[in-house]
Amino acid sequence: MWRILVLGTNTLNLDLSFFTPSLKLEQDISKSDFFKSIKLLERDTEVKDLYELYRTLLEEFNKYSRRLENFVNSKGLPQGNVFPEPTTAELNLFGFIENFNYAVPSEIEVNFNKVKNDLDADLALVYYQGNLAIAYKSKKGELTTTKNPVYVDFLHGETAKRAENINNVRSELVVRSSISKKLPATQQYILDATAGFGQDSFLLVNAGASVLMFERNPVIGLLLADGLRRLQEGYSHPVPLNLRFPVSITSSLGKSICKNLKFTSVYLDPMYPHKASSAKVNKNMQAIQAIVGQDQDTDELFHSALSLNTSRVVVKRPKGAPFLGNKETADAVKSPSHRFDLYYVAQVEANNVQTLNGFASKDHLKVLKELTITEEQNAVTYDNLLLCRRMVNYINLRQESFFGERGKYHSVVCAFSRLLGTDTLVARPIEYEVYKQYRDRMVSDLNFDVPGDSEYRLRSFLYCPSLAEQAKKTLDQLSNMKTDKKRNPKSKRKAKSKD
Repeated sequence: MWRILVLGTNTLNLDLSFFTPSLKLEQDISKSDFFKSIKLLERDTEVKDLYELYRTLLEEFNKYSRRLENFVNSKGLPQGNVFPEPTTAELNLFGFIENFNYAVPSEIEVNFNKVKNDLDADLALVYYQGNLAIAYKSKKGELTTTKNPVYVDFLHGETAKRAENINNVRSELVVRSSISKKLPATQQYILDATAGFGQDSFLLVNAGASVLMFERNPVIGLLLADGLRRLQEGYSHPVPLNLRFPVSITSSLGKSICKNLKFTSVYLDPMYPHKASSAKVNKNMQAIQAIVGQDQDTDELFHSALSLNTSRVVVKRPKGAPFLGNKETADAVKSPSHRFDLYYVAQVEANNVQTLNGFASKDHLKVLKELTITEEQNAVTYDNLLLCRRMVNYINLRQESFFGERGKYHSVVCAFSRLLGTDTLVARPIEYEVYKQYRDRMVSDLNFDVPGDSEYRLRSFLYCPSLAEQAKKTLDQLSNMKTDKKRNPKSKRKAKSKD
């Protein structure tokens, strides 16, 4: 039995403790490695709800953004300015924050604080292979490997295959019922008022229409936003598909958003109970049902849809189910298991469509998008290393922004970047063996040792908690040795003779 309650005045319980640790895992990680790795990471058991998680991660993102803005505004200090390349966790964090571009700011706190962190919940929020996902849990409280995490994916999977062939798309029941034959599909604007995972909306878009999705459940809306974000990134041109969440057409906010919009169709697919004898629904629908439950206000949804500026309202219903609002219609598109009831509200008018474009507020990632570091600019190559090395000796250590982690060298191996048209360095992590190959070749080719390597690297390790204490001790020893040599020139000469 799912330990989850339907949102509304109630709360929704979801295990949020795996989410922050999962951000650290690479996007190309295999399924088996993901589940092995997540077990080794410390869970965030202190977070209270989804809103607190969002605020915490937003602050981390803002810190990064402020550092980047300082980097841009400095224009490269005279002696060089270093900005580390984003870590895996930071790159995943960017995607998570960008999803909130589709969230209505006034609705975030009031809705997201209802999603409580419950370590005993059967479902968990994770970041899995570059996707915001819902993972299933075992009875022991761990993530189970028997079921794949569920996420919205418009680029691959069943929905993408269904949308590949335009003739197949046109034969889809949702397309036949929602797109009018009296207008070209490209002139039609459809509101999917109960978007869910957006499969129907995606089919309508591939049939040529523009679609606005509403989703009132914050968790489903967040998953949908993540899928939409990846869809827009995966296409070379903008896809006419937009989203607002958590929003319902029954709320004053939803009605306000729709006030100045004109639709050719409003589509409703409310959640309804499935009979025990019915065919087992797919895993996406299972996850939605577990989180959303049943829509208890279907009649209100229906009457709100009829009040909008639209030509028709389309309602998906199970075969044999009663009409919504007890309002019968003889016009429907039917399948063996479902029917799409059609209610005509007004005449379809050509060139009378007004669409909602852009984000719900400002683009959270605007600064990052304006400052893109290309692979060519930031490649760790031998030539770039030479450029970097010749310059790095003149850098004032007090102006550096380095960090270190065990087995990786960020300070010594930096790629020279022409990003700002100045002598700017962009730090990149590199494995020790690769670093050593570059360094040995450099020493051989140039016939000189890299001065200050040890001290330079040790100073970078001061920014790594696990190495800071050891690095400080070693730096103090080096400092004492330098002081002794200055005081005692003879010992310096002896040291040279020994060498």
